[in-house]
Amino acid sequence: MLNAGYLYATTISEMVDVFDVSRPFIPQYMATLPFTATHLLVQNGRAYVTLPHELQIWDISE
Repeated sequence: MLNAGYLYATTISEMVDVFDVSRPFIPQYMATLPFTATHLLVQNGRAYVTLPHELQIWDISE
């Protein structure tokens, strides 16, 4: 379950680790590149997604 607020993603090769900013060092989701989202902000090398459902992501905790 995603918490409210921003997510940020860090890029490693062709994968993106997606984090919940409430727990910024625990990756919770992964996505493949390229991904597109209309509500995306890139800042300081991190991609902040304001509408998480726009990412094709899956929960890596399962």
